[in-house]
Amino acid sequence: GSTTSKTPNVDKIYNNSSTLTQEQKKILEETLVKMRKLKAYDLLLDALEAKNIKIKFQIDPSISASANFDCKYNSISFVATNAISVSLPEELVHALQYNVLYGEAMAKGNTDYRFTMEWEANIFVDAARILQENYYYKTGYNTLTNASIELREGHKALMTSILETGYFSQTKHYEKFVELSKSWTKHPGKYISGFLPKALINYLKK
Repeated sequence: GSTTSKTPNVDKIYNNSSTLTQEQKKILEETLVKMRKLKAYDLLLDALEAKNIKIKFQIDPSISASANFDCKYNSISFVATNAISVSLPEELVHALQYNVLYGEAMAKGNTDYRFTMEWEANIFVDAARILQENYYYKTGYNTLTNASIELREGHKALMTSILETGYFSQTKHYEKFVELSKSWTKHPGKYISGFLPKALINYLKK
C-alpha cells in the first residue's frame, strides 16, 4: 500500500536534488505548516504550487547570511539547521519574486534591483507577522537590525497603517514604503523609482 508522507507541504515545493536530512525536512515541514496559517504565506505557497515550482533546499555553512535564495539554481541555502525556521519566510518571498512575479530581471539584477527585492521581502515578512498577530510589537523585525530612530518610527507608522487597512494598499502605503527605504542601510543601492512591489500588493492580505 502507499505510505502517507510525513512532509506533505515540503513535498509540493521540494526539488529532488535537495540535500536536507529527514530531521531538517521535518523542521521545514513544521515551519510551512505555521506559515500556512497566515493568509499572505498561504497565497504565496499556493502561487508557487500552481506553477509547480520546485526549490532546491540545502545547508551551506559557507554563506555569509543566515540564508539565501539563488535564482540561478532556484535554491534556498541555510547556513545551519537552526536557520531554517527563522529564515524560510523571507527566502520564500524571494522565490515568489523570481518564479512568479519578476523572473529573469531579478537574476541579472543590478545593485538597485537587489536592494528593491530585499526591501520588498523584508517589509513583506514584517507586515505578514503583524497582520497575523494583529499587533505592533517593538522588536523582532527583519528590517530593524541596527536601525536609525527615523527608520524605527517610519516602520511603526507604515506597519500600523497596514494593520488598520488589513492589506498593503498601493494608494495608501506605496509612497511611505518607498520613502522609508531611504533610511534602510542593510544593503547597498536604492529603491528603483516607480517599481511596483507586486508581492506586497497582490499577496499581503489578512
